[in-house]
Amino acid sequence: MARKAARRAPGATCWRSGIVAATIRRRETYDDEDGSGFSGNYVGYYGSPKLRATFNADWVYRNFTTSLFVNFTGKTKWAYGPYDTDNTPANCTAAGVGMPENLCEGAASYTTVNLGLSWKPLKNLTVGLNVKNVLDKRPYYDPNGWEGYAHDQNLFGRQFALSASYKFW
Repeated sequence: MARKAARRAPGATCWRSGIVAATIRRRETYDDEDGSGFSGNYVGYYGSPKLRATFNADWVYRNFTTSLFVNFTGKTKWAYGPYDTDNTPANCTAAGVGMPENLCEGAASYTTVNLGLSWKPLKNLTVGLNVKNVLDKRPYYDPNGWEGYAHDQNLFGRQFALSASYKFW
């Protein structure tokens, strides 16, 4: 006897997915240029945070899908590695530049929130609106980065994007 597939009632809502992805690093090493061995552990130093994480949840209502993304990057020291004795909290410098007292310990953690909304008005047509950096988080001052900002952060603040796609087959 064949069973009928369960169907969602028209207008019903559901959580389609919820995903958390995190990278917790304990060790990151590089080969020395001369091939003599490893140069040390760089986790927690500039550009190499111990923790990076993303949370994603999608919510579906009829032919609408809403998506939420929360992205987190952990704090790091200003020093480039264990060998860097110039850019330490005691010296309160980064890239050889004196830092404000509140930034002596290193680059702060960084969190952004993104939202997406898609609508499927026809079988093969999807229209979307995405808002990147909803809270308009600005990057912190970073003397190591381009024009004083970290390369991996959003320099432009909140951004909007419209999209449309049509599948012909």
